[in-house]
Amino acid sequence: MTDSISIAFFDNESFLHNLYIGYGISSLKRIFENIKSTYINEKNYQSVSSQIDSKYVLVYLSENKYSLFNKFIECISDDIVLIACHYVPTMFGKEIMESNKRINYVLFGEIDQTLEEFFNCLINKEPLSKCKGVFSRDGDKILFSGKRELITDLDDINFPDRDLFGKNRGIFHVIASRGCDGACTFCDRNYLYKLVCQKQRFRSINNVISEVDYLVDNYNCKFINFADSTFCNDSNLEERLLELYEKLLCKPYWVQFFINLRIEHISDKTLEILNKLKTVGLGRVFIGIESFSDKDLHLYNKQTSSKIILNSLNKINSLSTVMDDFQLDFEYGFIMFNPYTTVSDLKMNLKMLEENNIFLNPNMMLSRLVCSSFTPITKKIDSDNLLNDPYHHMNLLEKTSSDIKYKFKHKETAKIFDAFLMCKNQLSIVIPSNIVYIRNRYYKYFGRDIYLNRLDDAYLEWEETVSKFCYDICRKIIEMESAGNSSMQVVNDECATFKNVLNNLNGKLNTTKNRVMIQLQKINQIIYDK
Repeated sequence: MTDSISIAFFDNESFLHNLYIGYGISSLKRIFENIKSTYINEKNYQSVSSQIDSKYVLVYLSENKYSLFNKFIECISDDIVLIACHYVPTMFGKEIMESNKRINYVLFGEIDQTLEEFFNCLINKEPLSKCKGVFSRDGDKILFSGKRELITDLDDINFPDRDLFGKNRGIFHVIASRGCDGACTFCDRNYLYKLVCQKQRFRSINNVISEVDYLVDNYNCKFINFADSTFCNDSNLEERLLELYEKLLCKPYWVQFFINLRIEHISDKTLEILNKLKTVGLGRVFIGIESFSDKDLHLYNKQTSSKIILNSLNKINSLSTVMDDFQLDFEYGFIMFNPYTTVSDLKMNLKMLEENNIFLNPNMMLSRLVCSSFTPITKKIDSDNLLNDPYHHMNLLEKTSSDIKYKFKHKETAKIFDAFLMCKNQLSIVIPSNIVYIRNRYYKYFGRDIYLNRLDDAYLEWEETVSKFCYDICRKIIEMESAGNSSMQVVNDECATFKNVLNNLNGKLNTTKNRVMIQLQKINQIIYDK
């Protein structure tokens, strides 16, 4: 058995999960020269476990993987030191160790510094009480060394190691901060940090740009998704966005990117800076609205109001967009359904979405609150007896699900949701979310020509037609179901008819998109496989 470490993980799809692993590898490289990593699935867990020759195995355990995790560790040699970390071990560390004696240690919360200290203690046989953030065993007792303070200066952390992930298609994810000043009850993104401090910590823009430089130089990066809950907060909004613009403006490369902002951050000055940022690669801004109902905004603990939301949307809709320039797309997060949603809520939200020119698609139609052990709102839903099974009756497998099922309080809402679901399944619409990046990249290198005009026209027709159909079918479903009439046959018939229209729209859009993609490919500026 070699004095090395193997990293085992069960999720190779989540970009955020991959980044956590990348940061872990960067920390471990200070201690181990030999670091291996293996993706575990239902087909290979037995063969992989038998081939591991490392003294230490570090398991990253996320939601929905607890059953596979148990199968894998049952096959691990007794000589191997088994350590679990990440979201599920952070919340259920003690319970996991109590239920499975094979696990030697659990690492809690943010582990960049913990990893180095923990392995130094193990290797040098020093007491683990010196290392904060560790669950360990003392006979039958489970000991916890205490919570570790969060890292103060994120610029001190090495960039995540990306050799395991991130070489596909020139698309990369970057975390420019950790945590969030918000406390939305439906959000589980920052669980690892909120257990210690309710505050967002930022990397400097210089440090972020250094990582972008590294990605461009070493991976031919052409696209970045800034994966922060929000790229800025109230204290640094304009300064941070403007500095990002100024730094990118000086670069010889042109990297496209995506950021998240909060709805209350939208002002005339913010939009002015965003208009500048689109010239250096910004293509889309994601903003969480969630609802136009103040009742729901309170339920979600959003730090805003319907009045602020409407004022911000009015500013966005007033933003001058010139078709001969780079396009800036705004994508909105929305929660159409939660356990308490009424028919009146649905009618009002649809009305306000339409009045504010927000593109409605089947994904947004069916958007619903998702509950997990990591979302605070789950406790309220459980206390109101709306979870399918009471939380205290659940075992660890059920508690570690990313989607704990609940009931709708109002029967009419449940029927409308089922009809919306049928509509989505019938249409099977694939949202061409990459269009804005493709057309902006084409404009950057070819300017406006007949191909770009055709692409813009085809996408505008696609979006307007899909959105109108979705608004119309939603209103019809709500009207029929609230009157006690089943809408299923109507949904089936109208979706079948619309699919012919949709096929024609898709054909026209794909033809124009492919022409543009061919031109980009000729100059090695393509960023998407499809």
